[in-house]
Amino acid sequence: MEIQTTRFGKITFDKSGIIKFSEGLPGFINQKCYVILEVAEYAPLKWLQSIEEAWLAFVILDPLTLLDNYKIDIGRNTMAELGLSSSEKAAIYVIVTASETPQGATANLQAPIVINAAARLAKQIILTNSSHSVRHPILID
Repeated sequence: MEIQTTRFGKITFDKSGIIKFSEGLPGFINQKCYVILEVAEYAPLKWLQSIEEAWLAFVILDPLTLLDNYKIDIGRNTMAELGLSSSEKAAIYVIVTASETPQGATANLQAPIVINAAARLAKQIILTNSSHSVRHPILID
């Protein structure tokens, strides 16, 4: 499949790579289908690109690159909704918020994106009993 994006121009991807958010993302509930783009010069950052809106893309990051002890409780309902048999089978990402300077960029560790890679289903969850920050710096001096 091909889509035209605002940031990357025309991209080609395999239809099997589409990740579906049954509820969308908070604030973007009507956009439910995304692909993850890996662009070498941005690694370890990735892009969660909507295939429905060319302008809609989120910078995402594996939270283990920030905190090697990052753990979350996915919850039984979310596990069932995503078809996960165990939390170890989930891919976890967090959304990065850009800033005017690279040092000001932060990651929202309180609202991770949980993905069942095999089923291509995803959901952003809001952690309620967590010490994780919504504005965790991604660059430490």
